[in-house]
Amino acid sequence: MSYKIVLLFLFILPQLTKADFLSREFLQERKSFFHLIPKTNSPKGVGLSYKKHIKTLERVADAYEPIFVEKKLSLTLRGLWDEKKVQATSFLLKETAEFVVVVYGGLPKHPLITEDAYVLILCHEIGHHLGGAPSNLKRGQIAASEGQADYFATTKCARKVFAKDNNYHLMSQKTIPEIVKKRCKKSFNEREAYAICIRSSLAAKVVADLARAWIKENRPQAPRFSEPFHHTPNKTVVSATEHGYTSPQCRLDTYFAGATCEVSHKKNFSYKDPDIGACLHGYEPNKRARPLCWYKP
Repeated sequence: MSYKIVLLFLFILPQLTKADFLSREFLQERKSFFHLIPKTNSPKGVGLSYKKHIKTLERVADAYEPIFVEKKLSLTLRGLWDEKKVQATSFLLKETAEFVVVVYGGLPKHPLITEDAYVLILCHEIGHHLGGAPSNLKRGQIAASEGQADYFATTKCARKVFAKDNNYHLMSQKTIPEIVKKRCKKSFNEREAYAICIRSSLAAKVVADLARAWIKENRPQAPRFSEPFHHTPNKTVVSATEHGYTSPQCRLDTYFAGATCEVSHKKNFSYKDPDIGACLHGYEPNKRARPLCWYKP
């Protein structure tokens, strides 16, 4: 079995075939959503419970299954709860017209994870297929770059997944950084849209912290990154678009920019034109556009 690096904090992608997946024992089926019956739960107070893990997968499946059906594809989310690896992967099985997202149990059981951060991670994976340009060739398939998948997660996907919740009430119970309140208020006048912006921005901080923790725990020779914050943006300006992973701070900047972008989540991204569906830089950098720490306009 060969491996490639994909998704959040070096999520590793096995080169799996349809036969590899069908050989696994999947014991429950729900629409296009599959998962294993659990043998163990998370330690008390650590990570997500199995019930919350399944609930989150179901919410994302409910939101995006109709979109994949329109594209004549099926969406499959597979949660390998008893696997210890902190990983999530995604790929397209052309022979079955099936887009597959696989989550290994170490991710929902991680001490830092939250339900909303889990949504962003799943949204990132879906973004590799629906996120548009900038993109690159992976495994013989065109896929949105890592930064674009992050941007898709908050500009489009999280808004769709969170849409049915009472977001303003949920966020009224949270401690919110002033810069998050200020930038979300500047972008959105409508109360629920403002609250979803805040909710996505807070989840983004958790995802960035997870990325930093994973690097620290698993790559001792890698550079030590400072803790990412909404008010400490990465000041790097790339000379060419970076299609791979960037620093945890740059990733937080990308999620935050997407959360505050006022373009409707119903305006899809395009693989032909990266400007479609996105907030854009003008003569001056736009904090709601793709950050310059990975994107070259």
